[in-house]
Parts: sequence; C-alpha cells; structure tokens
Amino acid sequence: MEVLCLGLMVCDVLVSPVTPYVFEKDSTHVENISMSTGGDALNQAVNLAKMGIDVGVAGKIGRDLYGDFILGAIQGIGVDTGQVLRSDSLGTAVSIVLVRPDAGRHFIVGLGAMDDFSLDDLGPDPIQHAGPSPIRALTIGSAGGLAGFPPVALGRLLQAARAHGVLTFVDTTGRLDGAYCKEAAAFLPYTDYFLPSFREACAMAGTSDPQGIIGHFLDMGTNHVIVKMGTDGVMCGTLHGDGTAAQPAGAKPPCAGQGSGSVAHMATAGSGVGSVSPPGAARLPQIFHVPATPDVAVDTTGAGDAFVAGFVAAALRGRSFKDSAVFGCKAAGLSVTQLGATTATTSFEEIDSRWPGHYSC
Repeated sequence: MEVLCLGLMVCDVLVSPVTPYVFEKDSTHVENISMSTGGDALNQAVNLAKMGIDVGVAGKIGRDLYGDFILGAIQGIGVDTGQVLRSDSLGTAVSIVLVRPDAGRHFIVGLGAMDDFSLDDLGPDPIQHAGPSPIRALTIGSAGGLAGFPPVALGRLLQAARAHGVLTFVDTTGRLDGAYCKEAAAFLPYTDYFLPSFREACAMAGTSDPQGIIGHFLDMGTNHVIVKMGTDGVMCGTLHGDGTAAQPAGAKPPCAGQGSGSVAHMATAGSGVGSVSPPGAARLPQIFHVPATPDVAVDTTGAGDAFVAGFVAAALRGRSFKDSAVFGCKAAGLSVTQLGATTATTSFEEIDSRWPGHYSC
C-alpha cells in the first residue's frame, strides 16, 4: 500500500436537481436519485485507486446496508479495507446531497459511526500496521470534521507518520475558526501539505488575503499550503522551492522564490501557472496560482477531494509542487463533469492528457 486515507467514510444519496421550491411542496419529482460512496477520505481513496495508486482507507462504518454498499464498492476497485472498522451500535454515516441546477450542493449529514472513530481504534502504531509494507503517504480527510481526532490527537498521528518517513497531507472541513486555528498548532508542524478550502482558510487565518493566508500557515510550521478556491483554482505557497513534491520536508534545502508578479496578476490570469512571489526573496514564500479547468460543472460534490487525490498521485510519481498542483486541478475539473464525487475519475494517463493548451509553466 502506497497511501492510507484516514477520515470520513460516508454513503452519499444524491438528489438532482433540487431548487428551494422543494421545501414548499409535499412531493417533488426529480431527474436523479442515486447512491454513491462519499466522505473526504473515502473520495480520496476511490480517486487514487482509479488513478492506479495502491491505496487503503481507515474509518468506521456500521453493520448495515449502507456499510455493505461502501465495502462492496471500494473493494471492487482495489481499495484496501484492512483498517475499516464496523460498529455494532452505530450506523454508517449518510449524507443526503441536494444538487442545485447550477451544480452547487447542500448536505444533510448524519455521521453515525464516524463520530465514534478515534486514534485509539488504530492501535499503538497505526502507521507501521497500515499494511505489510511501509506506506509512502498519509492523507487526513478531514481535520475539523473528525470528532475523535481533535488537533492534539492528529498531531500525535502525524508525528508518528513523519517518524516513519511518511509524507503527510491534511485537508479540512467544518465550521473552522480562529480558535481552531490556534489548536491546529498541535498538528501543522507535522504536516507536509495543508489543503484547506478558501472559506476554511479565511476563517482560520482571520484574513481573506491569499498571501496572508499562506504566510500564516507557513509560520505555524506546515511546509506547503494549497488553498482550494473553487472556480478560481488553487493558490499554493512554500518555503521549499519547486522541487519534487514527494519527499518529506527538510529533505533538501529551501530554494529561492521563482518568477515574479502580484496577487492582482494571479487573480486575473486566465490560464497557465502564474508565479506571484517577490523576485529575489530567498526566504519569503514562493507563491503561485493554478487556474481551474474551463469545463462547465454538472456537480461539484467532491471536487476538493479529487484535487487532493490528484495532487498526491502526481507527487508520488515525482512531479514538482507546481506540476502536482496542475494535475490536481485537472482531476478536480474532470470530477465535476458528472454527478457524484468520484464517478468521472479515470486513469492517471487519461487525466494527464486533458486540457493540453490550458496550462503552461
């Protein structure tokens, strides 16, 4: 197993299209009601498996039809379920996903067994026992949404992973704020890649300035920051240059920032990969922007998880920080073209071949 995705495992029930008028009627007919695997960690694992990565997932589900559905779906594509626990008293997490005509979505969630999942479930050395061979990467999906993994517990887990030479990736979810940001000091120093959404990042950092956000989290000890900005793509920053992404931070000396430009240039760039670092800033962050793909979205559910999976897959194949972010945007762009969080994902090679003229370095 190369990657272990730990965190939310959910059975999604997707309803589409849904408008606010549904709440004014006793009964409404819709075009589609379907069931799919969901939850940040599970989405990441499914996407990685489809991209050809040997991946496992860790979480807790119930002994019910929803749990059986999840296991059948992911075992069928090769996801390792050796660290999936089943609760005898709590049901599988279920999310009713209401998809608007404009591809936006709203979630009605019951977390069930996931609220009972904690570090104690993983044994004394969860990284060493993740599989017969050492894993290369651990993804957390997602900090802030796991009741049994408060920041201190996440810090212990990530510190153990780093001790084994494992790359660590932390996504976020939930109603995060400045108070949670202070608590995140327990795990950010052990985080190689921190990947919040723009909304979550603003709430945690107390600013909406992209450079300020990235600087804030780098100051807290994480080595790379990727802010997911929806249709505006991603904003990335690091003190470690643009070398190969898949190596633990500290494995090579920091590089000087590359390129030049401004946040204003970044925000208006229509395509390509725009660097916004101050020229000649040896210890200032290298900050760059990668735009989203130009496709019209059908359903944005799981787009952030697809980005994380794509980024991890590219990094493990030796792509640079920038090129991994580009591939992540391609994976996210493909994911929104069909209904469901992981329906559209295909092989690494097919994703890599898409939008050849949209990205240039």
